[in-house]
Amino acid sequence: MESAEPIPEADEPGRDLAELVQEPGEFLSVLLTTDPAVENAAQRSELRWKSLRSDLEQRGIAEEVLSVVEAFVPEAHLQGSRLEVVVSTTGARHVEHGGDPNDATEHDEGRWGRTPWLLPILSWRQATVPHVVVLIDRAGADLFAFRREGPAVHEEVDPPGEPLTRSKPGGWSQRRYQQRAENSWEKGAGDVAKELVLLVERFEPRIIVVAGDVRAVQFLREALPKEMDELVRVTSGERPNPDGSGGIPQDEVDEFVAEVIQRDTDEVLAKFEEELGQGDLAAEGREAVIEALEKAQVEVLLIRDDAEDERTAWIGPEPMHIGMARDRLEAMGVDEPHEARLRDAAVRAALGTAARIRLLPDGRGPREGIGAILRWR
Repeated sequence: MESAEPIPEADEPGRDLAELVQEPGEFLSVLLTTDPAVENAAQRSELRWKSLRSDLEQRGIAEEVLSVVEAFVPEAHLQGSRLEVVVSTTGARHVEHGGDPNDATEHDEGRWGRTPWLLPILSWRQATVPHVVVLIDRAGADLFAFRREGPAVHEEVDPPGEPLTRSKPGGWSQRRYQQRAENSWEKGAGDVAKELVLLVERFEPRIIVVAGDVRAVQFLREALPKEMDELVRVTSGERPNPDGSGGIPQDEVDEFVAEVIQRDTDEVLAKFEEELGQGDLAAEGREAVIEALEKAQVEVLLIRDDAEDERTAWIGPEPMHIGMARDRLEAMGVDEPHEARLRDAAVRAALGTAARIRLLPDGRGPREGIGAILRWR
């Protein structure tokens, strides 16, 4: 039976990688730590690459392939704490800078095979939730939009108008001066709200983190559309000062982002468990999921990346060419099946059939660390 409930909407972090997994041939996937926070970051990155390169040379990776990676190392620390380069014999096929803010491990690795190793990239992207930060006071606001696709966008709103500091002249006129100041703050917050609406329409953030003057924050929220105010999370902080102080503690913003990621995972797992429990639109375990991927039946692939898991599957030239046994591929008409790491093969098949992918934390999700919500039964 078909499910009447829609599958929870989650980010689709791999849509642009579909073309990459359609390419034939072999790939070198290199993951390198490029921590920008350490002293002499560029030299540290190059030393790490030199060590990894030596290992790859001993494994027989060609010089022309390794030299392609090397070109991206010197300035990689300027763009993120991790670098991944996917190279084929025809050159660089994908380059991405990223890193999960909650992952403190330093891990360098290179893999050669028929499937690109994309799980690190998907993990970074899943951990990067588009969000907006608003720092507001009675004179205006600083707005920052953070997105996966590029650097943060900063916009400043400093509306002109009536006196922006609450006056205390005393006597009969005190209330009139105070009201003029309140009206000015409210108008200023309205101007900030208009700019925020445009920013939200442009970047579609999952949350809006707001901090600053308590009264200005109140006016801002009152000026926002209801559906936008529901995205607001209020925390401590203030507008940046010329001396560099101010802002919001980054760990507070990270906590709000982590809550969104956790909620997305919870919703997808709840849907999976519902479908599995009623024996309907779900598959669990490697054999059932691989069979569903072969049929382009998977809507959402649920997978846990386990570095120690060396189980394999068989693949052919097309992403849907996937099976647990070599003869299964031969039955599909594949002349020369190849063995690949099971999780990489599953990700390749999911991306090649426009399925969404949700990476799961340790200890949660389907048995054998792999499951699927299906498009049809």
